[in-house]
Amino acid sequence: MRAPSVIAVLLLPLCVVGAVAAPAPLSKPEQTAEAVFDAQTPERCRAVAAFIRSGHFAGALPSGPNNFWGQWRRGELETWLKANLTVKEEGTLIRVRMRGPVSALAPIADYLTGKDREDEDRRVREVRLVRWQIQLLLADRKGGQGDREDAEALRGWSEIEGKPLKGFTAPHALRRRR
Repeated sequence: MRAPSVIAVLLLPLCVVGAVAAPAPLSKPEQTAEAVFDAQTPERCRAVAAFIRSGHFAGALPSGPNNFWGQWRRGELETWLKANLTVKEEGTLIRVRMRGPVSALAPIADYLTGKDREDEDRRVREVRLVRWQIQLLLADRKGGQGDREDAEALRGWSEIEGKPLKGFTAPHALRRRR
């Protein structure tokens, strides 16, 4: 009776070593998508980049049941974009990177290049332009630092609405680093 318990005590350290030595599964690297746009001038590039970084960008994205962004409330979307979207200015080029699938970046690219507004009613577009121009005028009148940044972002929005960006590279997945 004593022999089985002695054997169990002697084999116990071998079981513990075997359990500790098992490798952990590798986590799947995050997917990152990128698109590059040509703003054509450095000034326009700065204004549009300020717009994409601002909270106004979340409100400007098209929403609807068939759109990836239509599922989000504006505050949630602003927070998510701030954490997952990066914008770099390189001369006249704007590089937009996003943690997530290419399919999530595609509607942003369509918005920035004007593809989502090609079939839009002219009157709807004019009403939206007037609303944003009023916001721009109000931001310009206040004059504080935050208001200047707001005005720059709204200028970027009006640049996109007036003359959409040119796509330099279509949205694509970046290679995963290990």
